[in-house]
Amino acid sequence: MLGLSPGDVTPGILALLGVMVVGAAMGWIMVSAHPLVPFGVFVAVAGALALVSSPFATMLGFIAVLTIRPAELMPALEPLMLGKLTMAGAILYAVLTRFVKRDLSIAKSGMNPYMLWLTVGVAVSTALSTERQVSLIMFTDVFVKIVVLYLLILNLTDTVRRAIALQVALATFSGFIGAYTIYSKLTSEVLVEGTRAAGVGMLGDPNDTALTLLLVTPFLIAAVLETRGVRRAPFVVLLGLTLGGIIATQSRGGLLGLVAGAVVLVRQRTRSRAVLLGISVVLALGLAIVAGVAERKGLDTGRLDESAEGRLVAWKAAFRMLSDHPLFGVGFEAFSFQFMNFATSSTMELKPMAAHNSYVLPLAEVGLFGSIPFFVLLGISAKLAFGFMQRAPAAAPGLERALLQGYAGNLVAVLVSSFFLSQTWMWFIYILLGQAAAMARIYDLRFSTRALLGRALSPRVQR
Repeated sequence: MLGLSPGDVTPGILALLGVMVVGAAMGWIMVSAHPLVPFGVFVAVAGALALVSSPFATMLGFIAVLTIRPAELMPALEPLMLGKLTMAGAILYAVLTRFVKRDLSIAKSGMNPYMLWLTVGVAVSTALSTERQVSLIMFTDVFVKIVVLYLLILNLTDTVRRAIALQVALATFSGFIGAYTIYSKLTSEVLVEGTRAAGVGMLGDPNDTALTLLLVTPFLIAAVLETRGVRRAPFVVLLGLTLGGIIATQSRGGLLGLVAGAVVLVRQRTRSRAVLLGISVVLALGLAIVAGVAERKGLDTGRLDESAEGRLVAWKAAFRMLSDHPLFGVGFEAFSFQFMNFATSSTMELKPMAAHNSYVLPLAEVGLFGSIPFFVLLGISAKLAFGFMQRAPAAAPGLERALLQGYAGNLVAVLVSSFFLSQTWMWFIYILLGQAAAMARIYDLRFSTRALLGRALSPRVQR
């Protein structure tokens, strides 16, 4: 009926049978190695297909590698250099896609000039660094990824749906980190000071782990409040994982950031200062008790005073570095190497240490020339954050409202927690900057330097 002869059909049947036999043999070999190997292969293939489905999906893969750090969880993956591989893939895919469309332009944003200024400032500081070799390595391995990450988020997150997808993806990645942190706490696999859970590698410090989780926790709180029914369930689970992870770290900075982010959300729902203050106090005390902060090893042996003094010594050293190198600082990522040359203390033994403050650190390392654009970018993002809250229409879908309301909470939580950490040159702050620039473009909120004192234009939403 279809005009096919037995001679046409037979080769096809034989080929199909051959594929089935080979597939069955491969499946038997994989199951013999380990029952979960076929599942792992399926996940890997599905993940690879998802990554190549669009430049935006490839970007999410790049962010997943930066956030989850699979090579640090499984050292066998380290030779693959997944960070550089996914970064190169995301760049290549995005450029090829735009080349086909004959549009190689970069999305416009009032934040772009300051990101360019920051890049120039860091590059000059690297060239003039007191630790030039270290600065050059860190510039190519860390700061280049920061710039690429910002540009990818700005250019590829171009609709409301994609902005929501990016935030949900970040929440999923953080949920994984939260689950691992809780697991570490329950099994005592990775503990600091005897009781504090943490991740591994870059997230081996409980405070850094807590800050990573703060990147999405306020959004998840808003998502739980704004969604209904079955759609709420995954956000309840993710919120439980991130909150549990923060509590397991027993990070004071993390708890302060969480309270600050939650207060921003509450502030959107009440005008009463008394209610706001009461909720803040209850949240702070409740979280401190649940986290067992008072039981942390060393808090009753004077180590807390030493820790506080260490931070003060580091901050004083940073300002001395700024005083000696006011324009370009001592060099990108050179603080810990120069610390002993600028630190003084009569009560504690000095040893190389971090700045323990994300706002003092750039002053010391890249001077005023590099610090000014960094602080302007944070100021514009804060202005945009509260502009987003005003753009959350009651008729909008729940996740869009959660996105617009939660961004301010995310930003405030991370910035508060960063006051106690050296996170200036890590991706988390720049993910927030990229989100601010992208969402401002989507909602047509055109901010420049005058945004710190000015107003936004009317929204024009691309869905």
